[in-house]
Amino acid sequence: MSRPIFELGNSLNWNLARRGSFNARIDPKRKGKYLPIPAISVPISSHLAVVGVKSRKAKPKWWLGVYVSARLLTSVSSTSNFILGLEVYRNRCGLNTLTLLELPRLHPVPFLLILTPPHWHQQIDLEVWSYDGVDSDTTTESLARIEGKIDLM
Repeated sequence: MSRPIFELGNSLNWNLARRGSFNARIDPKRKGKYLPIPAISVPISSHLAVVGVKSRKAKPKWWLGVYVSARLLTSVSSTSNFILGLEVYRNRCGLNTLTLLELPRLHPVPFLLILTPPHWHQQIDLEVWSYDGVDSDTTTESLARIEGKIDLM
């Protein structure tokens, strides 16, 4: 079984895909209530991403930052009613932390990340980073080493 090889600790391998502060709006129909923060879409061209979520208005016991869904920008048919792409990944990202997402190695990329804050958040600060560094695995490394030995024969 092959193992992936990444250089996650090198900050030059990460590209900021999205950063922003998002606020819920006051519901004009219900006094003192808020409309949920809308889902945030972020296109990325990598199988690795990092999502960070903070909230200045979160209660101390809250741990959920956003729900994340990754979609391939493709469709099974031009006549399909489902035009937003194929969902290939789903996860949750914690609050006040960075979460590493390893998306399936499917093509074509890019993926569209859809980040949905839970309805109780009134405000979030969000960062999404995309990995752009070394992306190989032990099988590829072993194959290159074997080919090098064969070439020396």
